[in-house]
Amino acid sequence: MKSNTYKMFITDLDGTLLDDRKNISEENIIALKKLTDHQVFITVFTGRNYLSAKRFIDALGIDIPVVFQNGAFIMNPKSKEVLYQSMLPGPEARSITEIALASGLEVVAYKGFLDLPDMMVERTDWLGFPYESYIRNNSHRIQIVDSLLETIPSFSELSQLAVIGPEGELRELEMRVRALYPETVSPILSDVQNGSGFLEFFGPQVSKGIALEKVLARFHIEPGHTVFIGDNYNDLELMEKVGFPVAVENSPEPIKKRCRLVVTGNNESGVADAVNRIFFNEEGQVAAGRK
Repeated sequence: MKSNTYKMFITDLDGTLLDDRKNISEENIIALKKLTDHQVFITVFTGRNYLSAKRFIDALGIDIPVVFQNGAFIMNPKSKEVLYQSMLPGPEARSITEIALASGLEVVAYKGFLDLPDMMVERTDWLGFPYESYIRNNSHRIQIVDSLLETIPSFSELSQLAVIGPEGELRELEMRVRALYPETVSPILSDVQNGSGFLEFFGPQVSKGIALEKVLARFHIEPGHTVFIGDNYNDLELMEKVGFPVAVENSPEPIKKRCRLVVTGNNESGVADAVNRIFFNEEGQVAAGRK
């Protein structure tokens, strides 16, 4: 093995380890197994919840803490030990929902981390709306409610909210919520596609960067001894903290510019490309950027 500097390899799921058909390539599986065979820890930091990510985590055989919902929930998928969880307070959830709906934005409210169904929405027809495919692929998780503003007060806390709409309006909403609830709400703009975004609101102290500290403390590993590969805006803070940040080719340009290495895209087994370039004797061109 070329490098023994890095003790842990972390990957995102959607847009990174998973191809566009939501599969893990055989090349990626083989590459990650090579790492575990060389005593390098592998884990996943994802925006998905546990039940949505379970089949991928199981396929990798991970037996250390995995970060779900952008750091709101950290759990060992085999032992079911919960390392950390942060819930969004009910009053804040209702307030954010009221602001978002009044602005004509779509809102998805999520119950507990392990609930099913866990997603509550008002809209029944998402055809042609941004993130239609996300809603369709998660239809088994969805409960239709008449009014989110009337339903949310029945919960003392939620795992998260998601607001869907034009990127500019979401960024304005993010700034407003940060000003209103600086200590109790963590806004994360997870994704932007064709001018529309997916803005998530979690409880306090939630981000993939914060989650890194909690996971590494368990193994007494320094951030500089970790590699992370991701593809989107919710990965930026984590990319700033790890020793070797990597972006897949399908990442937005601002993400790629913050990384030491840009590898092939998620449809071309980019995770395997990163593993082979960094850890094994396969040459690759290091992208210009941070470090």
